[in-house]
Amino acid sequence: MNWRGCFKSICLLAVVGVVPAALVACKSEAEKMYNQAKEMNDEGRLDEAIELYKKAAEADPNNAKARFRLAQVYEHQEKYPLAAEWYQKAIEADPDYVRSYAELVKALLRAKEFDKAQAAAKDALDRKVVRRDIEATQEIQALQADIEKERKGAATPPPLAAPVPLTPPPAVPDAATSPPAANP
Repeated sequence: MNWRGCFKSICLLAVVGVVPAALVACKSEAEKMYNQAKEMNDEGRLDEAIELYKKAAEADPNNAKARFRLAQVYEHQEKYPLAAEWYQKAIEADPDYVRSYAELVKALLRAKEFDKAQAAAKDALDRKVVRRDIEATQEIQALQADIEKERKGAATPPPLAAPVPLTPPPAVPDAATSPPAANP
């Protein structure tokens, strides 16, 4: 075998043997970090959970679960723009992870990003994977209605109530000045 044949064999072994092994190692490391992050999250150690979810997401670019959970932590902390960013990253990592679509719309709605929320809802409903899930479709459609309600509520302050006229309270008779009650 000449050097070219040997090189091809080595390259083939590298692609077939080493690269998948490296991917498996990365995925198992990502899964380990994800599980640790979940434990931290359950214990209320959210800052540590955030860091571990981020590391799990970096270790496995297709790990939508880590991105989704990270978004949930940010949403729990009421950091809605960050939550929306990570729900979007979960969708990018796995477009079939249906739960991410409605949660993205909710986070954008809570962040008062009405145009982005409406666009995300429309995009979600245009996707076959979402349309096949009746519950997800109904939830997103309900969120669209909520977006419109919130948009109107945010644009127009509620009307002021009509002033209530102040009338003096009825006089209570004083025992010293009122006549004694008659006995029957």
